[in-house]
Amino acid sequence: MRPFAADDAGSFHGRDAEIVELIGRLRAGQREIFVIGPSGSGKSSLVAAGLLPRLARGLSGLGPFVVRELRPGDQPFSRLCQVLDVLPGQPLAATERIGELLTHRAPGASVLIVVDQLEELFTQASSEERERFLDALRALRVEPRYAAIFTLRADFSGALMESSLWPERPAQLARVDVSSPYRRTRWV
Repeated sequence: MRPFAADDAGSFHGRDAEIVELIGRLRAGQREIFVIGPSGSGKSSLVAAGLLPRLARGLSGLGPFVVRELRPGDQPFSRLCQVLDVLPGQPLAATERIGELLTHRAPGASVLIVVDQLEELFTQASSEERERFLDALRALRVEPRYAAIFTLRADFSGALMESSLWPERPAQLARVDVSSPYRRTRWV
C-alpha cells in the first residue's frame, strides 16, 4: 500500500486533529517535529497529504515555507545537499545556502525540510554518511528560518534517542504519535 501524496489531499480524511496539532507546533515556533508511529500507521500520509497541502494554501500566522522533501536512503547527506541545491563538496555552508535559497526564491519565507522515513538513516546509511547528515542538521539549527519534520517508525525511537538529533533538553521535543487515529499520546 502506498502512502497518500499531496495530490491525494482531497481524499485524505481522519487526521484533522493531528494536522491541527502539527500546524500549532509550527506556529508555536517548534522547529523540529517528529511524527512517530508503527509501520503503516499513516505518518507519511499525514505530512504529505495532510500538512503540506494546508501549508501550500497559506495559513494565517504561519509561513510561507519553501518545502524540501527527502528520504535518507543510503546517502542522506548527499540527498540533503541535493534538496538544498548545494554540492556536497561545496564550501558554502548549508545555513548560508538556506539564506540564499530563500532570498532568491521566497523572501520572507522559511525552509521546511521534510525527512520521510528517518529510520533509513539508521538502516541504510554508513556511519560516516549518517554523521555528515546529522552534522548538517545540527548546523541548520542556528538558522532562524529552518524547520524540519521527521517521520519515523516507532521501533526506531531508541536509535533516534541515541543520535544527536534528539533534543538536548527534552522540553524541546515535539512528537506526534500516530499509532492510532483513536489514541494519541504526546511528549512535550
